[in-house]
Amino acid sequence: MRWLALTLMFLPTAAVAQSVDSPAVYHNARYGYSISYPANLFEAEPESSDGDGRRFHALRGGAYFVVWASYNSLQQTPADIAAEASQDCLPKSAPYRVMKVTLVAVSCEAKNGIYYRKTLIRGDVLTSFEMTYPSTEREVWDPVVTRISNSLSAAH
Repeated sequence: MRWLALTLMFLPTAAVAQSVDSPAVYHNARYGYSISYPANLFEAEPESSDGDGRRFHALRGGAYFVVWASYNSLQQTPADIAAEASQDCLPKSAPYRVMKVTLVAVSCEAKNGIYYRKTLIRGDVLTSFEMTYPSTEREVWDPVVTRISNSLSAAH
């Protein structure tokens, strides 16, 4: 029985290692952004009705991510975007924050687990990627969130 528990514990890690071999790309026609994700780990849900983005849920485990774009009609600054993204962070969580003219990234412990958000600022368009996953699955999803986040590409 112990062998089975150990085998099951390492299955998600093996799936992550294989994720490089099965990339898929979601390209958004309305805003011109794209993101690459491991198709063997996530399933795409239908695109939103206004065509601004899509949600993806893990085939195993409790992870999901959302990617979308919008016009910056409120003229949000990087500090405004970081503050908005940090709203779900637990009070005692020390959030990771990066704020630049063209990029905002926030990561922290939230009520639903680990929360990560990256927003690319290109002119008047904000392109965002947000992923949430259980803290107990951190070893599995930390490298995946990094890979997906690094693939986010916004129209110039």
